[in-house]
Parts: sequence; C-alpha cells; structure tokens
Amino acid sequence: MRHCAKLLRASLIFLAIGGAATAGPLEDAVVAYQGGDYATALRLWHPMAEQGDAEAQFHLGVMYESGQGVLRNNAEAIKWYRKAAEQGDAVAQFNLGIMYTKGEGVSQNDTEAALWYHLAADHGLASAQFNLGMMYVDGQGVSQDYVQAHMWLNLAASQLPALGKDQRNTTVDSRDRVASKMTPPQIAEAQELAFEWTAEHRRVRRLRALLEGMPFKLGNEAPERLVIVPDQVQAQSGDLQGSRVFGSVGLHGLILENRGSKPTRRALMNPRPSGRK
Repeated sequence: MRHCAKLLRASLIFLAIGGAATAGPLEDAVVAYQGGDYATALRLWHPMAEQGDAEAQFHLGVMYESGQGVLRNNAEAIKWYRKAAEQGDAVAQFNLGIMYTKGEGVSQNDTEAALWYHLAADHGLASAQFNLGMMYVDGQGVSQDYVQAHMWLNLAASQLPALGKDQRNTTVDSRDRVASKMTPPQIAEAQELAFEWTAEHRRVRRLRALLEGMPFKLGNEAPERLVIVPDQVQAQSGDLQGSRVFGSVGLHGLILENRGSKPTRRALMNPRPSGRK
C-alpha cells in the first residue's frame, strides 16, 4: 500500500534590503511587488531576466504561475523557473519539481520531478528534502529506497522546529514510519549519510566564509558553485573530499542567500497533496 505523500510547496516572501543599501532595479522591483504594483515589478524584472539574471527569472516564474500582473501561464512560468534553476536557484528547482509532479505547464513526469527535487534538496531546501524523501518511500520517480528516504526526511526534520510544530510532526511521523520498515543496520546507514551530508555542508559554509574574505575577485561564480579552490583556502578549510552523499552544495537551510546585493528570499513550507493514492 502506497503512502499518500503530502508534497510541500514553497510560499515566497520577498524581503527588501534594509538600512542604507543602495537601491537598484531589482530592489525597486521587490518594493513594487510588495506594494501590489505588479505591472512595475514586471517591467523592471523582465529585461533583467532576459539578460540572464537568475533572481529576476525566478520572480517572473512566480508571477506567471500565480497570475500576478499577467495572465496566469504555467508554460511561461516553467520557462522562467527552468532558466533560474539551470543557474542553481534552489527554489526554482523545487518549484519545477512541484510542477512536474502535478503536470502543470508540462506533462506529468515523476522522474523529472525527482531530479529537480534532488538538486534543491542537495542545496539544503527542507521542503525539497521532504518531497524527495517521500518519493523514495513510494518509489515514485526513483527506485524505492528506505535508506535514502530516511536520510532526506531526517535532514528535513532537523530544520523544522523554527518553522512550526505541524510541519515537523508530519515529517518526523513520516520518517518514523519508514524506520519501522528498516533493519537497525539500515537505520544506522541512513543516519550516517545524514551526518556526512550535514558535515559536508558545514565545511562548505566555512569555505564560503573564507572565500568571501579573500583579496581576489570571484567573477560571476558564487562561492558555493566553485569546484577548484585556491591552495591557501584548501590549506585552511581542511578535508574537502566528497562523501557517499551526492555532492552538489550551495544553500544552507531554508534561508536562500542571494548573490551580490540582492534581497533575501525565504521559503516557507505549506502542505500540498500529491494527487497520488
């Protein structure tokens, strides 16, 4: 009997930079969006998105998906989410996974959904970790694997206390149901994988802090996307070798740190049924 996986949808809150930050088109667009002036937000974001700005591409995806300032158009939302996702935007990756799961703007495809959830989950997005874990429980778009399911649900649960009791209880209950079907060695393996994943991401945070303090320019690449790092950073950051957990890294938890002077975006988790029985 299959679990009825309650997939989670990210609701997005745009937070403008406070203090004495210098205003720019992106920030002006956020202010307009927050004020309900969707036409202005669209006018400012659209040329930036066309020029390849992942943040603006993501915001256009949100507007087309929700019908804010434009006619609702899931195909257009998919287009902009994909452009942002291919540049490593974790919430865009997650939203693509939702749309492939539901068949919104694209043909329903669990395998494609799992791929995008995995990318977002590996960035540290708890809602994607939950959805991916439930797909491993059911073998939905991936081979059924209780070890991987337990690992991802455990990682999601570890982030949830600050977000609300109900979401945490749902995740912990799901993890514990999986654990009831596992042997003690399987549970130990899943816990070890979760530990290794967490340790690797902590090393990346330290590496990122070191890179941000270096007296050289990183160009257009964000620190979390670097594959080769300077020798002096290697020496200071310790062992950066990969683990058994898939190794793409970047975001840490649910707060998405944007590049440069762009505003912070926070993802909150709301239950959304998968439509599967």
